[in-house]
Amino acid sequence: MENTVKKEVKEMSIWIIGEKRNGNIPRVVDECIGAGERLASKLNCNLNLILLGENLLSISEKLTKGNLTKVYLLESKELAKFSIEKYSEALAQFMRPLAPKYIILGATYTGRDLSPALASRLEGSLINDVLEIKMQEEITFIRPLYAGKILAEVKPTKEPVILTLRPNVFPLPSLSEKKFDIETISINYPLSDRTKVVKQEIKEKEEPDVSEATVVVSGGRGMKGSENFSLLTKFARLLGGAVGASRAAVDSGWMPHHHQVGQTGKIISPNLYIACGISGAIQHLVGISSAKCVIAINKDPEANIFKVADYGIVGDVFEVLPIFIKILENGGGGVNIN
Repeated sequence: MENTVKKEVKEMSIWIIGEKRNGNIPRVVDECIGAGERLASKLNCNLNLILLGENLLSISEKLTKGNLTKVYLLESKELAKFSIEKYSEALAQFMRPLAPKYIILGATYTGRDLSPALASRLEGSLINDVLEIKMQEEITFIRPLYAGKILAEVKPTKEPVILTLRPNVFPLPSLSEKKFDIETISINYPLSDRTKVVKQEIKEKEEPDVSEATVVVSGGRGMKGSENFSLLTKFARLLGGAVGASRAAVDSGWMPHHHQVGQTGKIISPNLYIACGISGAIQHLVGISSAKCVIAINKDPEANIFKVADYGIVGDVFEVLPIFIKILENGGGGVNIN
């Protein structure tokens, strides 16, 4: 395996570690390809992508974006379910003889788990949650510190450099103009069995994920209880969007954690974000910093959310939202609000 791949990969190379979700390639992988594309152009080197798992060919054929040199499918029954230990071991054994310069993953739950283990095995540098790649004379990386209160410019000192990119920040690559080669590599040696994935449960979602929706309507402490989130659900469905929540709402048990928007939840980049009864803690603002347009509805005119909002409504969310809902139900026409 090693000798075959080494002949095809230039001395300096960039690798994208892909993810798969429910048989599909998530958007964050395309974003990683886009960032890798620009790095590869700057350094004049190959850009490869690797997927791990079992029966990966049909999934790999869904990769339609980016100027990739080649896609490698690292296959084994032992990799059918995600395991930090097995994935990092398989990747390290595959990549160590190739001496990659950069390895790029999304800063997802999987990427955040896998990246430190891989950096340790390859004895490289790790830069997490990258917001920007500055390609000047020296390539440096911008990442947040202290819950986004400051931004640090980081220069790695050791290769390979493992990067995790914050989702919904980097632009997508253009549609691929060429059909890249796909090679399946079967792992025929045992991987570590110190840990074992006993069960993997995938919950079916009835609504769009906030991290991928173009419209997100979120509620905070001002919604006063879980029963009032039905108002947000109705509004979001009329807009074709998803329902989000602040950390305060999630901590109160009003909404499940996968709806949480913010530093400790999901970083989102919708075209329209509507914050209902959300004060605007710094952790929440970090999560919506890439939103194209922000509308805030809050009774407190001094609420921090108004500092970042493009449009603000000072008022009771329980009086304002029903008006918007009536307008949308009437096809966007005016209504008598008296």
